[in-house]
Amino acid sequence: MRGLIFLTADNSLKLKNDLQDPKPNSEEVVVRVSHCGVCGTDLHIMQGHFPVAVETQLVLGHEFTGWLQEANADSKKNQDGNFGTPVFVNPNGRCGYCIGCQEGRVHFCGYRAMGAASVGVGRDGGWAEFVAVPANQVHRMPKDLPMSTGILVEPISCVLHGYDRLFTAGAAKQLDPTDSVLILGAGIIGLLWACLLHQRGYRTIQISDISPERRQVVTNMKLDGMSPKQPTELLSNTYQLIVDCTGVPKALESAYKSLSSGGILCVFGCAPEGVKLNLPYYDLVNREITVVFCRVNQFASDRAIDLTYQLHRQGYLDFNRLGIQVYPLDQHQKAFETLGKRQAPKVAFQLG
Repeated sequence: MRGLIFLTADNSLKLKNDLQDPKPNSEEVVVRVSHCGVCGTDLHIMQGHFPVAVETQLVLGHEFTGWLQEANADSKKNQDGNFGTPVFVNPNGRCGYCIGCQEGRVHFCGYRAMGAASVGVGRDGGWAEFVAVPANQVHRMPKDLPMSTGILVEPISCVLHGYDRLFTAGAAKQLDPTDSVLILGAGIIGLLWACLLHQRGYRTIQISDISPERRQVVTNMKLDGMSPKQPTELLSNTYQLIVDCTGVPKALESAYKSLSSGGILCVFGCAPEGVKLNLPYYDLVNREITVVFCRVNQFASDRAIDLTYQLHRQGYLDFNRLGIQVYPLDQHQKAFETLGKRQAPKVAFQLG
């Protein structure tokens, strides 16, 4: 099969046409990949900032859709006979026994949830024609949800968890759709945050980004009450909610000055380990600022599939409006160049 492999020796990528087809064990199925997104985590891995649990090579890609292709003869999934069914794959598993799993916070699973067992991070992922995945991490796609749009289920699952955190973290101020919202970063995560907030009734949403191309995407989305901003324009405004989707401490520290008293700061962007965030201790206390930190959580997959379907039907997830560019696998260099120059908020590969 064809696939794009990541070589750990020099953090490089190589397109190969002779990769061995995966063979499922009794707990796995094989998925024929349709589309697979490129995530910030993939970029961190390629830059050497995020370790992978393999010694030599790995097929990256954890945001993908496809069709059921094969199951082991001993697999219960094989009894379904639903081969060809469109599916989404949750990249993360869980052990079911640790404290995190027992408490229902499975994204804190100390054994399987993140890293070593994650599809596309600790085992081969979706940047190839076929991939073997745990059968219990496969979810059926709605029939009229495009396979390309389905790659957004995973990031939408993360955003949905962040949105939930705003209402469960004991925020000092109860959020209201009339509140003013600032989103830092017009990458795909920032845009999906904007889509979700807009769908929930928020109509004063500003998105800040240093890239003129990404600010143009915000304009192209044509959502009423939403507008792009340059970072230098922020100090003239006040916001009740700031959501950081950049992972850049300086951007967050600067925007913090525009947060209203009693406001909420949601730290959603991810920075490499060791990066420090400097916020004024006295001011946080004096103005009763609520700071909400969010870890990724793809364990809202069923809810995220439903939400993705709703957003799709309501016109939020049009790839042209979101600026998402899709490439064949053999144009991966162009795809990464586009992403590196911030000319698109997201790129994806089409394999099927």
